[in-house]
Amino acid sequence: MWGRLQTRDRLRKIGLQVESECPMCGLHTETADHLFTQCSYVRNCSKELNRNLQLIPLFSDLGSMSDWLGYTKSGTGTDTATGMGTGYG
Repeated sequence: MWGRLQTRDRLRKIGLQVESECPMCGLHTETADHLFTQCSYVRNCSKELNRNLQLIPLFSDLGSMSDWLGYTKSGTGTDTATGMGTGYG
């Protein structure tokens, strides 16, 4: 997922003239990390879903999820349990 989600910060980096603010909360720059872990609107939606479905959140941020999946910034995956490649990336 690293570098593939077309967030507003990435669109601006490739030269598109778009607002940088998050369209959900309007408070911060829209980045992948912001959308998945910091956006107050998304966090509230996630909390409601977790409460209604009685789920326990697994990750506090994208870095934690990436570490759990065994991904490096280069996008290559390694299964953390076996140390073998995942075939992704």
